[in-house]
Amino acid sequence: MRTISVRRFVLIPVIALVSAFGSVSASQVARAASTSATSSMRAETLLRSARESLSHDFQGEGPGDSPSTGVPNARCCSAMDYDPEFVPPQSGTGAVLLYGGDDGTTVYQDTWAWDGSTWAPVTTATSPGQLRSVRMTWDAAQHELVMFGGSNALIDSPSTANRKTWLFKKVGSTFDWVWCNCDSSILGLISPGLAYDNYVPPSGPSNDATAQQVIEFSGDKGGVKSSNTYAFNGTTWSLLSPMNHPIALASPGMAFHTQRNQVILFGGICDSGTGCSAQGFYGLTWGWNGSSWTQLAVTNPPARTGHRMAYDPNLGGISGLYLFGGQNETGLLQDTWYLPPIGNWTQCASGLCVKNPTQRCCTGMAFDGRNGLLTLFGGGNCAAGDAACNTYFNDTWTFDAVNGWLCKAGTCSPP
Repeated sequence: MRTISVRRFVLIPVIALVSAFGSVSASQVARAASTSATSSMRAETLLRSARESLSHDFQGEGPGDSPSTGVPNARCCSAMDYDPEFVPPQSGTGAVLLYGGDDGTTVYQDTWAWDGSTWAPVTTATSPGQLRSVRMTWDAAQHELVMFGGSNALIDSPSTANRKTWLFKKVGSTFDWVWCNCDSSILGLISPGLAYDNYVPPSGPSNDATAQQVIEFSGDKGGVKSSNTYAFNGTTWSLLSPMNHPIALASPGMAFHTQRNQVILFGGICDSGTGCSAQGFYGLTWGWNGSSWTQLAVTNPPARTGHRMAYDPNLGGISGLYLFGGQNETGLLQDTWYLPPIGNWTQCASGLCVKNPTQRCCTGMAFDGRNGLLTLFGGGNCAAGDAACNTYFNDTWTFDAVNGWLCKAGTCSPP
């Protein structure tokens, strides 16, 4: 069984943009583990089968490694975010970092840096090991990337759920992965939701108790989905007790919306409850205020899982939270949605989105602050309604206010 996964400024003319947008317990885990051999996630039926027919797009240099040059191997389910302080192998300061993922045959353990035009492998003294369905977010208060969760194998079980938290930061004169040794206070979770609470008080002292901390919600362990909320302060995970929260989920989209001043959650895979479709896809939007979750009264995109979200501050009047792709009962998706400061989700249906990346789920997505562009990498593509994953991607796309989606590297799909 497998649970699939899912900042920074140049002014852009607004007119072109407007036209373009028309508590998991130990007993629960034990019970789920006893039946995991026969259970299967609904999302898995859309993302996995015929593994034997898949082959690598590139020949790696070792288990879980990509080639030493070029682009990362085609893959889905990687961790990805922007590090404004990292000095990439190419040059300059600031890069999008990518770690791990899988292609149906190999679970990767490599680190790559995107400088806006090329990918380069990053050599580190320490490796977190093979991981997929893992999440990563930039922690501005601690000056480090925080990576949590995921699985170290292609087939999930309670024992493959990763509970380690890894920090990518400067150690002496170099950047490296550092294990925080804070595992005892959080469950191992596959496909968690993860975002940095960058709350800024409008005036006076902050009323957000988790401001400048990393927020974790949901994930899967042995077939049991989580409705727990955790906060990470740089050294310790704390289990919170919000009065309200979404239902138990795995693989939601989570990101901080600067204009709304709160962490936003949308979608995921679910078993039952309000907002969970008959096929097990979640379709509601929630905001985190530091002490509780609040369901937002907005018109939502179609329910889904395996999508990715990132905030783009560089699109003038429609700067906001962007969502791409994923999958639901209709198959793989390739739609782009935008959540403004006030109002409903809006689909980018024409103009900038005439040419989207091929339908896919489980991409990497982050805002590249160095170049001011929303950036997407990889993912997996399956036939609608079919379990066969016939393609994994290694293409890199950016989104801007003039061109919309543009393919910048890798084997572009579509060309």
